[in-house]
This record gives sequence, C-alpha cells and structure tokens, in this order.
Amino acid sequence: MGAKVRLRPHRTRTAGACGALPSPHRLRLLVVACCSILALSACRKKPAAVAPARPDEFQMAEAMLQAGDYEGGAAAYQNYLDFQPGGDHRDQALFRLGLIYALAGEPKADSGSARDTLQQLVNLYPQSDLSPPAQLILRLMAEVETLQIAKRNADHQIQQLNNKLEKLKKIDLGTPPHK
Repeated sequence: MGAKVRLRPHRTRTAGACGALPSPHRLRLLVVACCSILALSACRKKPAAVAPARPDEFQMAEAMLQAGDYEGGAAAYQNYLDFQPGGDHRDQALFRLGLIYALAGEPKADSGSARDTLQQLVNLYPQSDLSPPAQLILRLMAEVETLQIAKRNADHQIQQLNNKLEKLKKIDLGTPPHK
C-alpha cells in the first residue's frame, strides 16, 4: 500500500562538540556573504512621488555607500530618517543603515544598532520588499550569537579539561599537583 518512510532523528550539536563549531571568522564571513547577496538583490529603486524637503539626502547616502564611504553613508541615511518622517525611501534607508552597522569592520561593527534598525524596518514596513531579507539577517545574527556563546562555553570546557589533564600528568609522573 504505502511505503514506510524512516526519518532520522534530529541531531543537535552540543557545546562539547567544539570541533564541529565554525570559527568566528567563518561565521562573520557567512553573515557578510548572506547580507551582501540580500543587499544586492534588494537594490531596486522606487520612483519618488514627491520631492522631499531635503531632496539630496537619500541620493547622497546612496552615492557615499557606492563609493565605500560607509561612515558618511550611515550619517546621511540617519539624517534622511531624522528629517524625512514621510520619505518614500525610509525602508531602504533603514535596511542599508542596518547593513552598515552589521558589516562595519571591527571595532566599528555595532550588532545592537544593526538589530534595532533592521527590527524597526520589519515593524514599521512589514509589506516592504526589504522586510523578508531584514528578517533573515536578524535570524542569522541571532544564530551567530548563539554559536559564539556555544564556542565560548566549549573553549571554557576545553580549558578545564586541559587543567585536569595537566594535574593527572603530574600525578602520573609522581609530582604532586599544584592547588
């Protein structure tokens, strides 16, 4: 009649499986790659319906971002958001500002501001084409944080095991362990 399907049990990684955890560099690279793909796919321009009071702010921010001036772009996007409460590009400005915060090089990366900015986009503009990519980035950021905590826990366990191993080696060699 119907074929039986055997499902494999879901395996989760524990903090003890530290060899299976990706390095922080690989995690950051993964987030950067995903965000870059999403940012490039979401760069469609919306036609401006009415010229805003500060018409050049959003375009200035776009030009700065294209030129690699992320700090200047972030400031210009923030100015646009501050001075254009009804602007047509607010969802785009929030998305790009969130990406700048998330992907800025150390020590300027600000995951808290990135999370807050992207969450604001999701909350204020749920129908925006940029809302699903923002939600994906938020989930990836949460996963990276979870993996970083697991790595710290695994590193701590490794250090404890190394300490115990050193004590056992000293006992085995006949040297009393240090307390």
